[in-house]
Amino acid sequence: MLPARVNQHVAIVRPNPAKLDAGFLRYFLVSPHVQSILLSWADSGSTRKAVTKQMIESFEVSAPVDVSEQRAIVHVLGTLDAKIELNRRMNESLEEMARALFKSWFVDFDPVRAKMEGRWRRGQSLPGMSAELYDLFPDGMVSSELGEIPDGWEVKALGDLIELAYGKALKADNRRDGAIPVYGSNGQVGWHDEKLVSGPGIVVGRKGNPGIVIWVDSDFFPIDTTFYVLPKGGDQIWLAPIVRPRNGENKVHPDGCGQGRSGSIAPFDA
Repeated sequence: MLPARVNQHVAIVRPNPAKLDAGFLRYFLVSPHVQSILLSWADSGSTRKAVTKQMIESFEVSAPVDVSEQRAIVHVLGTLDAKIELNRRMNESLEEMARALFKSWFVDFDPVRAKMEGRWRRGQSLPGMSAELYDLFPDGMVSSELGEIPDGWEVKALGDLIELAYGKALKADNRRDGAIPVYGSNGQVGWHDEKLVSGPGIVVGRKGNPGIVIWVDSDFFPIDTTFYVLPKGGDQIWLAPIVRPRNGENKVHPDGCGQGRSGSIAPFDA
């Protein structure tokens, strides 16, 4: 809990510590069930959405009578939250490392330049490059329309490599319990018992959050706010960093893919 000052549009809830642990109350109030109730109350207003002081005071809280049991529950949930946050930070660090490695190999061509300059020889390792990778990179550069690129490489339009297919409408009420993740333009939005696409694969936001790029390891169901990528040959796992831009974001901007109506992306011509 942090000290704070609030304006007239915010309520401070102070539970009686002898009856209700503040941490337990917080988890209770942010639960999906309680949030749906509060939102329904807010929608019932005649003007703007609001929850009144009287509404909050009338809300019934379900909690163990023993406050120590409440605190034990909070400890378990807090431990899980801390683990989730740690995993999120680790994923961010790994993503940053992957972006840096991709830039080094496929934008700056560091392995090729290291071979050209004699800084990398067969049987040697360099930072981020093991000796086993030596033969995978050429030792020269050639001119192209984009400037110098490694010898043996070529420049192609993204539409020459992939096709963007539309996802399929699947309303929440029509989803059935299952192990297939459902993806919208904001990421995973639920589960279903039937796949639309055999994974792994790439999902690209089409409208709502246009341009977001998501790599999915398993079979999945992309809904109609997204595209999914159909490669025109080869393994598409190497396409994800290419579809994803080089500006540090996990998003392709609409003006880079062909813009449809405001807030949406139209498929490019293949």
